[in-house]
Amino acid sequence: NLSAAQHHLYHAAAAFYGSPFDDAALLILDGQGPESGALVSTTMWDGDREGIRLIETPYRSRGKFIPHSLGHFYTAISALAGMKHLNEEGKTMGLAAYGRPSRFLDHFRRYAHSRPDGSFYIDASFVYAVLGNTLGAAHFGWEQPGAEVQQIWDEIVMLRTTPMRAVDADVTQDDMDIAYAGQTILEEIVLGLARRTKERTGRRHLCLAGGVALNCSANGKLLVSGIFDDVYVFPAADDSGQALGKLFHYL
Repeated sequence: NLSAAQHHLYHAAAAFYGSPFDDAALLILDGQGPESGALVSTTMWDGDREGIRLIETPYRSRGKFIPHSLGHFYTAISALAGMKHLNEEGKTMGLAAYGRPSRFLDHFRRYAHSRPDGSFYIDASFVYAVLGNTLGAAHFGWEQPGAEVQQIWDEIVMLRTTPMRAVDADVTQDDMDIAYAGQTILEEIVLGLARRTKERTGRRHLCLAGGVALNCSANGKLLVSGIFDDVYVFPAADDSGQALGKLFHYL
């Protein structure tokens, strides 16, 4: 029942009640999940001894897929970097360490970036173009995108100096640079959202959950940024922690 589902609430409950903090800001980032009648991918919460309260949801969708998602953006980057399956974003994060600033970073920033106020923009057409030509058919049952969206894919392919990586083929510098570009943008968006969450709540501590919170490189940048005095990441940050979050919420 989509209208009753509280996916991000349970992520938030797992993070807050599993943390050592009496009060904290909560930032939930994932691919997507149902929350009070819509699909969401990013939510901000405020938590204290009286409970947790939703304070902002940047994007909502009534459909079956929410393209304005940091998680889906990073999955698209993973596909561009040669990953052939879902849930290989950890490999992309590791691959990014071998990349360098390149034409891919400037190009991708046209489609995904942090704004000065800490909000973020992700172009739905970018996500549909990349996943529609890679993982979309096998995992989401998508057809190939229309001509306008397909042009985005064609431009990205033209930026490469090597072909898209085949299964078991060697990793190329293009793959590394694409991973670096996606990781850089993800970190910029996460830091922006953290600043925005701090401004909205005034809390000194932050709790993180959702699949994107498994990106330990971004978490490390957030911790040393000093935006919050301390940061707690729920260990089972992805959907494997949903059961604990629901338990914590109703205890």
